[in-house]
Amino acid sequence: MADIDPDRYERMVRMTEARRTLKISPRLQELIYVAVDLQVAHLYPDGAEVHIVAAIDRGATVVEVVEAMEISAGLTYRSLSTSLAIVASTYGVTAADAATTDHQDLDLLRIWPDLGTAGERLLPEVLPSLIAYVSAPDREKTLSDEWRALITVAVLASPAISDDAAVGRATAWCRELGIEVEDVAQAIFCGSLIGTHSFTRGYPSLVAASRLDRDRYSLGIVD
Repeated sequence: MADIDPDRYERMVRMTEARRTLKISPRLQELIYVAVDLQVAHLYPDGAEVHIVAAIDRGATVVEVVEAMEISAGLTYRSLSTSLAIVASTYGVTAADAATTDHQDLDLLRIWPDLGTAGERLLPEVLPSLIAYVSAPDREKTLSDEWRALITVAVLASPAISDDAAVGRATAWCRELGIEVEDVAQAIFCGSLIGTHSFTRGYPSLVAASRLDRDRYSLGIVD
């Protein structure tokens, strides 16, 4: 980027400097980036690795990184939750009034409630094992509820998911926990930054393409 588009590179540097003024913890920011980069609709393992290193450098434990991954994995099940609700409605299956699992307060079910209602009516044998695998509810969590809520709302608001209703549920959770509105907005901002991957991945591709065949692409890049 610096060689091809130095002006854009300088803009990126200024944005990076501006990010340092965010109020939320740099460690939390890195855990948000990890969770967003590991969303299956986005799945950017190279970026996740960079941010895992940065999170650990800022004091995160391996367990905290795993819990950020766990949050990301759980938020992947939007399609399962909404699809099961559609199936239940279409076939006239009466959904349960509430989740019948042993862990009704799971973050996963808080965000995707149909997993705990329609899901448990339609998939009573397999759904509990999925929840146990993804959310590991029997494990004691090391991330605070506040950080879990902020990571959750950041991932849900990111381009990887961008689900308005789920963002509303996660934002309500943040408010219940007493999290300040500024912190919620900053977490959402961090989750939105994957849009810059169009540049961080695009410029190297541009360079590679131009080297393969300068005459064909006629990009005007000078050695």
